Amino acid sequence: MRKIVIRICDYDDWVGKEGNRQTTKRGQSWVTLTACQREFMLQIFAKDAAEQQHYYLQFSIHKS
Repeated sequence: MRKIVIRICDYDDWVGKEGNRQTTKRGQSWVTLTACQREFMLQIFAKDAAEQQHYYLQFSIHKS
């Protein structure tokens, strides 16, 4: 997790949501915390986790 925070908060070269290249540090804020959480989730969970959960809920659980 520490590597993710360093990569997102401390690097000078990054691309914003609009696709614009930025040359300033992001710093530590709530916006960068959200970016860190997203990167962590992408590393932990499978890429198709949402589709797997949707399939499971749709076809595996039956109301009694």
